[in-house]
Amino acid sequence: MNANQISLLSAPPVGLIGECKVASVIQLAEDVKAHLVDVDLKTGALYVAEIKAQQVQKFVPLSLVGNML
Repeated sequence: MNANQISLLSAPPVGLIGECKVASVIQLAEDVKAHLVDVDLKTGALYVAEIKAQQVQKFVPLSLVGNML
């Protein structure tokens, strides 16, 4: 991943890729390059590891709309 932005998409379980919609966007700092992304299926929290930073950022959704997970 060579971007400082993470897009969260909502998509039908089965269907055309054209039916996907951007649900949310997380903008990281300009010099941050995401290395690893993981999702906690119980809480919906998103974990993003940063290249060379030796740290992980945790993003917690304010609410889950329509049980995205």
